[in-house]
Parts: sequence; structure tokens; C-alpha cells
Amino acid sequence: MLRMADIVLIYPKGSFLEKVMKHHYMPLPLLNVSVYVSKEYSVKIIDQRTNKHWKKALQNELKTSPKCVGVTASTGEQILYALEASRVVKEVSDVPVIWGGPHPSILPKQTLNNAFVDYVLEGEGEVAFYEFVKFLDRKKNIEEVHNLWYVDENGQIKNNSTAPLIDLDNLPFLPYHLINEEDYILSYGNKKMLILEGSRGCPHRCGFCYVNKCAYQQVWRGMSPEIMVKWVEYLKKKFKVDGVIFQDLNSFVSIKRMKRFAQLLLDKDLNVIWNVDARVDDFLKLDDVDIRLLNRSGLRRVVLGVEAGSQKMLDYINKGINVNDVYDLSRRFVGTGIHPYFAFIMGFPDETEKDRDAVRNMITNLLEQNSNAKVSLLHCYRPLPGNPLFEVCKEKGLKEPQSLEEWGLFHTNRIDFPWLSQKTQKEILKLNFLSMFLDKKYEEIDNKFMRFLAMLYKPIARFRFKHDLLGFLLALKLKELVVSD
Repeated sequence: MLRMADIVLIYPKGSFLEKVMKHHYMPLPLLNVSVYVSKEYSVKIIDQRTNKHWKKALQNELKTSPKCVGVTASTGEQILYALEASRVVKEVSDVPVIWGGPHPSILPKQTLNNAFVDYVLEGEGEVAFYEFVKFLDRKKNIEEVHNLWYVDENGQIKNNSTAPLIDLDNLPFLPYHLINEEDYILSYGNKKMLILEGSRGCPHRCGFCYVNKCAYQQVWRGMSPEIMVKWVEYLKKKFKVDGVIFQDLNSFVSIKRMKRFAQLLLDKDLNVIWNVDARVDDFLKLDDVDIRLLNRSGLRRVVLGVEAGSQKMLDYINKGINVNDVYDLSRRFVGTGIHPYFAFIMGFPDETEKDRDAVRNMITNLLEQNSNAKVSLLHCYRPLPGNPLFEVCKEKGLKEPQSLEEWGLFHTNRIDFPWLSQKTQKEILKLNFLSMFLDKKYEEIDNKFMRFLAMLYKPIARFRFKHDLLGFLLALKLKELVVSD
């Protein structure tokens, strides 16, 4: 008889793009919280993105009453899928459900008010979740579980003390045996990639970012270069991949650290490629010699959050960079072998048509300046709780959600905010669609037919985007049919 798990962890679906992708980012939050507990207990990870029969798999696990079901959730559509999984648990069992992740960490009390949630684990979970399982196993008192929010016997919401921040250098290798790694091997050109976490947190305070509310993310911590190289070497050998994508908020807070990492990759002759996220102003601190070093070590892509196209809006969101910085850095990438991937957002409060035109013009100029540059999907700004800009949004008429169900409607395609006219909402929706096809992002689409269509549509999309031709988009209507439920 197949042994069922002591602990079940759920990774919910999140966005419409997952419907056309066969491979996904590894469920790092669940692997992280399993790193210690999996040494003593059996753990089952159920990923809704890769398992179409996730509900049946969950129901089967519940038949033997695991100690708990853990769910991670970020603000937006993922909450709705997390609630669906939690509802399944409560419909057929009395197994406790514990939520973690960015959204519960920001709003733990409101999360606990939901009938399908029994506990909330705020912040980092490696040690705290292990303590929680020990509590369920009657080997710890509930007061000893760090980071835990719960309802006591008197119906009062309580929260325990916060655990010290994790030293990333001391973490053991993740329990990769809990997943099917083939589901998470990503493509970069013809290279196979896995994601890796090299740092946590961010020292900057952009006005729209959730870091402003999450104390555990406000302190930047990076693995030492030596440990980073050990992880890269381990993943390369174990999974036969060609490189890694660092899933960090900001990899280049310490320039010295990343230069040392690059040199160690060369010294060990690992022959890997790697991609990162960074800030424009951090990367500008590198000279040409540094950039050549990074490229020789295998750096191929840098994702750079620009967000706005006008200086007015960059200052408004407290981005800490200027327009010339973006163009200066873009020029430095030309001919280096490192491809910039610029991220933008539209729809901020107090944004004007002129500001949106500045975004469109900057994107057009950056792509024309560097044929290897790419831009993110041009999403509408999504207010996230706990930061300064969210308070501005409330002053402008935003009705703050009062439940998990309402927060689940705050997904990236929602653009019906009080400060946006109907005309502006339609324009942003169309620009978002066109932004999918402005560059060679189609090369990373798993579905060959969809990739072919995207390639054909690219010149049309570029022309319409550049010249602000936002009339009827037949392709947009077809896309809505393809990704509809």
C-alpha cells in the first residue's frame, strides 16, 4: 500500500499565461519550508499548475489525515485558487490548514478571518514551519512556534515572536526529490535552466512594492559567492541543466559579491549561463571591465525594473533613478552578449496621457537601440497593501478589499480603478496585449504553434504600439478565446 504524506503542501495557480506554458518556475516557497521538516516527515507537494488532477490528488492524501495542509499565496488571482484548495480540505476533513507567503504575511489577521484558514505563518518558514509541525506532533507548545498567527481558545487572534532571519549560507540543499524537476526546467534559447535563490530582501523602498510592509524582506541578505557557486554546481550535475535563473528581488546590492561569484565560475570552469534581476542604478556602478567579466562567466540576461517612462512618474513612485540612467545602461549592453529585459508598468494614480506616451516611447527607443533587448508585459499597476502608494489609491477612491475573496480579484488584468477612465483602461489593456509581441519573447513559449503565431504578429504589434494605433485588435479577441476557461 502506497504510504500517504504526513504533510501536504499546495502551490496554487496564478495567471492566464500558465495556460500556454508547459514548464513553470519551481515552487521555491514550498521547497524552502520543507528543507528541515522533510528530514523527519514525509511531504507531498501538489502543484496546481502542473497537475490537472490536483483536486483528486489532494482528496486522496486527506484520506489518511495528514498533520496539516500548507498553502502559499500572493496577492491576486492566486488567492482564489488557494481558497479552492483550502475549501477542498475542509469539505472532507478536519485537517488544519496553514497559509504562508506574501499576502498572508502582509494581512495575517484578515487571512485568519477566513473559515478555510486555521493558521498563518508570517515571513520566512524554514524554521518556523518545522516548529509548527512539531507543535502538531505535540512536541512543542504553540507559543514556541515563531512567526505563527492563530486563534486561541477564547477566540482571540494571537501572534508569536518573530524568528531570526535565515542565514542563507547555512541552508542545506533543497529537497528536490519532492518535485518532478522536468516540470520546472525552463528554456533560454536552447539552454535548460532552473531557478535558484541567491539572496533575499531589498534595501530600497519603491512606493508600490510589498517590501515596505514585509519586515523580513526589508533587510537584504545574500549568499556568499562560494556558496552560490556550490548551488550552481550542484544543480548542473544533478539535473543536467545549462544554467540558473536567480529568483531574487535584487541580486546586485553587493557589486563585490557578484564580481567574486563571476570570477569563481570562471575559475572552476563550470561553463554555465545565468540570469538575474537588478536595479538600473546598481548596474551602472559596474565599469566595462566588470561587464566583460560577468559576460565571460555566463551572465546572459539582466531584468531591470524601470516601471515608468517620465521623470515625473519615476519620482512619484520613489524609484530612485532617472530617465537618462536607463538609456545610458541600455547603450552599455549593446554588443556585450548580456541582454537587458526592461520591466514597465502603466496606470499609476496621477499618471497622465503624456506619462503613458513616455512609457511607450521609451520602450520603442530601447528596442530600437538594442536588438537583443526585451520588455516585460506592460501590466497595469496593481495596488498592493501596506505601501505608501496604496494609501494614495485609497484617497483616490479605491475600495480596500475586506476578504480573501475580494483580494483574489486584484489580479494583473484588473484595470477598473477609480483614477482610470474607461478610455484609459481600454488603452492599457491593448498596450498590454501588444507588448507580448514587441520583441523575441515568443522564443520562450513552449507551444510551437503559439510561438509561430507570435513571431508572425511581431512586426504588426511593433508598428501599432509605436504609432499608438489602438483601434480594434482582432488578435486580442482571439487571445481571449484561447486563454478563457
